[in-house]
Amino acid sequence: MLKDSFFSINQLKSILKDYNLRLTKRFGQNFLIDRNKALQILKLMELSLQDKVVEIGAGIGTMTFLIAERVSSVTAFEIDRGFLKLLNEYSKDFSNVQIIGGDFLKVAKIENFPEKVKVYSSLPYNSAVKILIRLAEFRDNIERLVVLLPEEIVKRAQAEPSSKEYGVFTIFFSSYYKIEPPLIKVERNLFFPSPDVDSKAMLLKPLSKKEISYNPEDFISFVSKFFQKRRKTLRNILNDLDLKLDNRFYNLDLSVRP
Repeated sequence: MLKDSFFSINQLKSILKDYNLRLTKRFGQNFLIDRNKALQILKLMELSLQDKVVEIGAGIGTMTFLIAERVSSVTAFEIDRGFLKLLNEYSKDFSNVQIIGGDFLKVAKIENFPEKVKVYSSLPYNSAVKILIRLAEFRDNIERLVVLLPEEIVKRAQAEPSSKEYGVFTIFFSSYYKIEPPLIKVERNLFFPSPDVDSKAMLLKPLSKKEISYNPEDFISFVSKFFQKRRKTLRNILNDLDLKLDNRFYNLDLSVRP
């Protein structure tokens, strides 16, 4: 079966050769080749035949078509033009799969997130943060989000204050997403080609706009200003920015540093 060939290195190489495709690090093209691990990750999504799923970074369709067998519809984004021909040909056997070519950060619209959708993405290091910020804009339309991330990004997301990994992304992440256990470790040797680091699959529940109303980009910009002045106290930073806190923050210690 087609979807099983994605988990064989030899058949995967043959597919890439047939379509004259070359893998690039820029797009994070490391494909999961362990079927059991793929199914384990899918369990985090709790898929049903009524679900609508959005996938970011379909690649050759490793997860796309496994998901399509279990849900009402899949809208899959793919940035690499070379892979679009392959995906469009393979998706002819799936009436519930829509392939959208282009950079998700540029082409995604609210119309791609009807009602409540579930989202899956294997995010490369160089675009993971930007995509998570973009997804936060659609948070009221996302029921659950399963992401496969390099471990370094996961450490930054879960970092404790005063640790070297703690920063603007940590604050953004904890403000817009809630991590639901368990986290699934995916060793680097379970990908082709093997990346330099291991990864982890995480189930995220986006917080609603009622819980955090700020636009994600504005939030990031605001928090970044504090981290640019880490040697100063909160009081001095607020003075520099000509900002005043309202009564909700009267207990805040303004003598601390970010």
